[in-house]
Amino acid sequence: PPTRNALAFLDAPRLISRLLENRLYRVLVTPTRGIARTASTAVHVVVRQLTKIVGTDVVDDAISFFRAFDGMERGFEQRANEVLALLRSEVTAFLLVASPRADTVHEARYFAERLTVAGIEVRGVVVNRVTPSFGDTVAPHDRAQAWRDFRALAARERIHIEELRAIAPAAPVVEIPLLDEDVRDLD
Repeated sequence: PPTRNALAFLDAPRLISRLLENRLYRVLVTPTRGIARTASTAVHVVVRQLTKIVGTDVVDDAISFFRAFDGMERGFEQRANEVLALLRSEVTAFLLVASPRADTVHEARYFAERLTVAGIEVRGVVVNRVTPSFGDTVAPHDRAQAWRDFRALAARERIHIEELRAIAPAAPVVEIPLLDEDVRDLD
């Protein structure tokens, strides 16, 4: 998926855990239990102010939604941790897919850094839409400028491909040439 979506997917287990550990969430879900009763007055003031901004129905629906989770926190947190463990395991592989352009190399580098922080290794790099280099062949005279332009573009792309290789030096790199149609499957 695009980087933002993939990062949201990676962050989801951690965000669920953080939500379930949040004091405000706990007070909204269990306002009559122990220490929550003390904090309930303060939360009531916050909820009243929030009601003025977004409306009573929205706040009531949110509280009902959160209360529906009462008692299920452990299961959600356990599953979130299992998903995170699966994403970090040897049976899961993350591939960077990028075109050989500066902006996508920058985005791929950012994504790889976020994966590293999450304890996840990049296991492969796919470089998509690579312009052929056309070798040292000389083009016919009437197409010489276009030929030189394509060769220059291919040379610039080689620099970006090397940058992509450097992001995950141990990972294999596959180059997919610029095609008339989008790649839709492995074949």
